[in-house]
Amino acid sequence: MRQRGSPRCGDLVKALVLEGISKSQVSRLCEELDTEVERFRSRKLDGAYPYIWLDATFLKVRQEHRVVTMAVVIAVGLNAATGQREVLAVDIGPSEDGAFWLRFLRGLVARGLSSVQLVISDSHQGLKGAIVPVLQGASWQRCRTTSCATLCAWCPRAPRRWSRPPGGRSSCKPDAASAREQWRGVADQLRPASRGWPSCSTTPRRRC
Repeated sequence: MRQRGSPRCGDLVKALVLEGISKSQVSRLCEELDTEVERFRSRKLDGAYPYIWLDATFLKVRQEHRVVTMAVVIAVGLNAATGQREVLAVDIGPSEDGAFWLRFLRGLVARGLSSVQLVISDSHQGLKGAIVPVLQGASWQRCRTTSCATLCAWCPRAPRRWSRPPGGRSSCKPDAASAREQWRGVADQLRPASRGWPSCSTTPRRRC
């Protein structure tokens, strides 16, 4: 499915300095790319992935001559053997509901996902509900970035700059001690204005 407003395949080919390529060659390149993408999406997951991150976004796509909104979900895992993060899966569906997340996670397990100890995501109830039956024994933790975004939405404007780490990143310190010091500073700045604030699971009333 092509994202709305995205450049044509021919334009992308020209941007890669491949002038004079025919439409049939463009179609052949697209078919080869589709094959590679499907191979990547269905590959076997070997080894342990103790930590995985799950997230979703929404895009406008063309489907049967119509432009519709679709949910795109992604899973990123930490490979215990290499210590590197890997994109484990990407999928697209009509909505980010519990059934979609359940099918997505079951697909990961069928491909070999194992040894998951911690899942990091936002507090979407459908996602949290799908984690329990599929990734049994795994703990769940809310993503710090989304927690900071919720806090920022409730935060008065004066201390709002403290509610997010510099650059909008959730982790910007080289070691654990520095990170704890940073978060203690954030807490100290926000504590006077924190009375009556909702829990992190509460939907914010306003945006930053």
